[in-house]
Amino acid sequence: MARSPAAPPLLEGEELMDIPVEKRARKSMVVVRDANGEYCSGCVLRSKGKYTYLLTQSSFASGREDTLKICFFDQIEREASAFASGDTFCLLRTKRHTDCRPIKKMRGQVMPEPMVVFAPSSATSAYHIPGFVISESTAALDLRRNHINGSECYFLGTCHYAEKGFNGHCRLVGSPVFSLKGKVMGLIAGTCVKELNLYLGGYEIKVALLTSHMDGMLNAMLPKSDAAKKKIASRKKGGKFP
Repeated sequence: MARSPAAPPLLEGEELMDIPVEKRARKSMVVVRDANGEYCSGCVLRSKGKYTYLLTQSSFASGREDTLKICFFDQIEREASAFASGDTFCLLRTKRHTDCRPIKKMRGQVMPEPMVVFAPSSATSAYHIPGFVISESTAALDLRRNHINGSECYFLGTCHYAEKGFNGHCRLVGSPVFSLKGKVMGLIAGTCVKELNLYLGGYEIKVALLTSHMDGMLNAMLPKSDAAKKKIASRKKGGKFP
């Protein structure tokens, strides 16, 4: 009897589409902690060569630069050092973890749709929380109807997580917002004013930086490759980019 051909696997690029988003995305998530057991969210930006580079919140890393540790999805812990810092986010560096995966940015426009975030439940573990994008942009005008510069860089989502660290900051800042395909729509940058969350039954409205506005920030923070360094040196000498 002739055998029918096997059905092709459900593949999209490197993704198996029948695997839940939390399993596809968990290798990109970390928990950042200090020597006292305080912790917050983080994610993998790059992992090549000798180092793995991670993103977390500046307010947590500030003053703890010499005591930070990273806990990866497989419970492996590594000491980390602060590599670069901005107003909201901080770049950490640790010895390379070969099995983690850098986040992958979503292409296209963010729309009102389901989302998933990973929240730390302890200094060594995190769990996934479903949520929803409730506004694709926070673009706003002032009283004179002038555009407020930078307001278009963010969107709003809501999820059932209101836990704060000892410093009063949301532990989710620095955590990626994943689509159901496992691609990153943005990074949690903060929580809306308390008054807006009073009647949401444990849900909170989160403000997230759109991935379309991440490149400039990350390019300034991540180390340049050898090729990029040569281009910069050439430009400083009056040369031109190829």
